[in-house]
Amino acid sequence: NSGGPLVNLKGEIVGINELGGNGIGFAIPSDLAQQVVNNLIEHGEVPRSWIGISLKSIQKTGYERGAIINSVVDGGPAAEAGIQPGDLLLRLDGQAITIRFNEQIPQIMRRIADFPIGTKVNITYQRGEKTHETTITTVKLTKDRGDETSLRGWGVTAEEITDKLARDMKLSDALGAMVSGTRSGGPAELAEPSLRYGDIIRSIDGEKIESLEALVDRYREIMDQDELPEYLLIEFDRQGKSQLTLIKPKPDDPEDPPRDIRKAWIGIATQPIVEKLARFLKMDDTGFRITRVYPRTTAADTDLKVGDIVVAMNAEKFQLKGMQDGGLFQREVKKLGIGDVAKLTVIRDGKSIDIDVTTQQTPWSPAEARRTEDRDFELTVRNITFFGRDDNLWTPDVKGVIIEQAEGGGWASNGGLQPGDLIQEINGIPIKSRTSFKRAMKKIGKEQPERVVFKVLRGALTRFQYVEPEWKPELEKKADESAAETESDKE
Repeated sequence: NSGGPLVNLKGEIVGINELGGNGIGFAIPSDLAQQVVNNLIEHGEVPRSWIGISLKSIQKTGYERGAIINSVVDGGPAAEAGIQPGDLLLRLDGQAITIRFNEQIPQIMRRIADFPIGTKVNITYQRGEKTHETTITTVKLTKDRGDETSLRGWGVTAEEITDKLARDMKLSDALGAMVSGTRSGGPAELAEPSLRYGDIIRSIDGEKIESLEALVDRYREIMDQDELPEYLLIEFDRQGKSQLTLIKPKPDDPEDPPRDIRKAWIGIATQPIVEKLARFLKMDDTGFRITRVYPRTTAADTDLKVGDIVVAMNAEKFQLKGMQDGGLFQREVKKLGIGDVAKLTVIRDGKSIDIDVTTQQTPWSPAEARRTEDRDFELTVRNITFFGRDDNLWTPDVKGVIIEQAEGGGWASNGGLQPGDLIQEINGIPIKSRTSFKRAMKKIGKEQPERVVFKVLRGALTRFQYVEPEWKPELEKKADESAAETESDKE
């Protein structure tokens, strides 16, 4: 398994297993692993030397010896020593170099990396027909990628600009912080112009941002204010051009879905009985078969029963031409006033019966329910509606809010919460509606616990989902310092 020892027939460790595929195993040589371990113990890192060149094999070049210097980093040690792309490297610190195949390149690069930092390395190289010698002083190899953090309130992730990143992007310096991603629908994406991958943040509201750490500090300073500013002025560079944009640190609440005007309604669900089905049932008229009488409605207070076939309302027969007329019954009911009495003519056991039903106001549908969004947990919920409760066969004592959306990759989604779950408790706080949900989430936002427990009803079963938020954007170093301070406080 990866990370486990690779041993020979004598039981000696010769490598560290790394990966496997197609019947082939790959391992890191034990001497390299031992060197890394020793460096980590002594220095806390693995210091390596760098001279700023890349190499290429002499295959198909016509050369019999040496290695092609494929590229030279501007301003690097090799460039300062006069090395140019296309030179033929012959000797490295007095040792002859020949790279016939690309597989030999890592060995040479490791030799360079193993020099103590600051070593003066003698180089022999050929340019044209002439051989030259020079001395290169190695420098410390810096990391390719820096720390990365998420500024959740602004919907953006940012990355430290390393020397390599600055070179690759042809930046004049490594100041600022690079945008490494934005959240769909977040403030950074909704800004005009929007922030996008590769943008270099230079200042916020006129305050210079010279590092990722400075960006995190500025973010905390702004987001800890009691009254958030309406807009923040962001200065950023994009492909060498300086631009400005405005982002809202606290976006507007999403608009609630539109609602229909409340009209008359009778609390039954129906199935259209078209002509062919009516003939089979030996009926002279088409109509609507009652499939459910909704509880706690005026219809439930009457003698209407499942199986009754409504053929007329207020002496007006229903003429169904096909399944497209399935909504005709409720459309006719909506023409009445709320509180009016409708006389329904139903067929029951072959007999015609008239039943009076008082209309009532149409209940809200799930599509019309008010929503509440928690941007930290990337979670949208709504209240239980009349039809939602009936569809799930929930009794009146079942309370909570229904998850409408759990954004993929968000805290809620990563904690196992799913659309359709009914949240009943959050960290022991009973949830009865959007109001109690907002109150609970506000409390959690202030306390910022390490773990948040959601009690949800999923189907017929209760589940406890544990969500572990990452409350603040912290660089690795700062996180370590914070942990150390906490331990000190405990002592």
